[in-house]
Amino acid sequence: MTIAVMIDTPLLSIAEYARRTGQSPRTVTNDMDTGLIPVYQRKKDAKRLVNMVALAQLAAIHTPAVEPWNAPQQVAELNA
Repeated sequence: MTIAVMIDTPLLSIAEYARRTGQSPRTVTNDMDTGLIPVYQRKKDAKRLVNMVALAQLAAIHTPAVEPWNAPQQVAELNA
């Protein structure tokens, strides 16, 4: 099975990411500092942005495969 993930923007400001996730900007900054949220920064002392592409990749890597709860192959066989 293939799943397509659409990312509306590859980079988000700290304020926008905080708004979308319901967190405070300080919490987002702390999570960036500890490495929980991937960062994009062009050069030292430049504005940091949340790297949404890297975040999606991390989520895909760390999400375990789950068996379907409703056994779709059995439903398809019944309808055939």
